[in-house]
Amino acid sequence: MKRHRKLEKSILEKKVIQMYVMHKIGGTRIGNELGISSTEVYRILKRNNIDRRKRESLVAQKIIKLFENNISIAEISQQFGLQEKTIEIIISQKNIK
Repeated sequence: MKRHRKLEKSILEKKVIQMYVMHKIGGTRIGNELGISSTEVYRILKRNNIDRRKRESLVAQKIIKLFENNISIAEISQQFGLQEKTIEIIISQKNIK
C-alpha cells in the first residue's frame, strides 16, 4: 500500500513538473487539473529545485505593447491613470528604447 502511494506521488510530481516547465502552465491551473492545491504544486516545484516563474503583470505587458507601437508616455499614463514616471520605470525595466 505504501509503495503504491509512493509511486502515485512520483507520477504526480513528474506530471506537475512537466506541465509547469515544458508546457508553461501556471500553478493554479495545474492544481485544478490534477486535483491538488496550488500550494502543493509549488511545494513539489520547490522540492525539485525548480524556481517559480515571475509573473509579469498584464498592465505592464499592455504598457510595453503600447510603447512599442509608438504611443507616447503621456498618452499611456493618461490611459492607465498612472504617473509618467511610473510608465518610464516599467519601460526601463524592460530595456526598451
